[in-house]
Amino acid sequence: MIKSTLYLMILLSILSCKEETEASETIENTTKSQSEIPSEEIHSIPDAHTSKNSLDWEGAYSGVLPCKNCDGIDTRLILNKDQTYQLVLRYLGIPEKESRDFISEGEFTWEANGNTILLEGEKADFQKFKVGELFLMPLDKNGNEIKRVPGNNFKLLKG
Repeated sequence: MIKSTLYLMILLSILSCKEETEASETIENTTKSQSEIPSEEIHSIPDAHTSKNSLDWEGAYSGVLPCKNCDGIDTRLILNKDQTYQLVLRYLGIPEKESRDFISEGEFTWEANGNTILLEGEKADFQKFKVGELFLMPLDKNGNEIKRVPGNNFKLLKG
């Protein structure tokens, strides 16, 4: 009886070692197969989530943008589902008799990344905007965010 119990314990020990070896070999093989994928392939897989297809970007945005010759530009930008826009600008800190709304309309296009729009035909300083959750961030002509100042991050907020 003792011999039978001893044989059974040895047999169970051998089987359990074999299962651990098989499991570790499977993990090693998976790690090897993943590391064999070139890093450029991993980084070239496009992210399916963009501002264009993931956010509710249609609507009116407003805020004050920087101005070289005035106190700021009160800005209202309306984006329509058909990719048209209306832009209303009012320059702040200028004599009241010169103050008026400048209104322009046109179409906008999405850049290839799906996160930035370009107001077609717009002559204003800001014609590119990064589209975020409930905001538009104006970009300079090189596509960089504009420098923020204390008290204003220059975002146009939705609503």
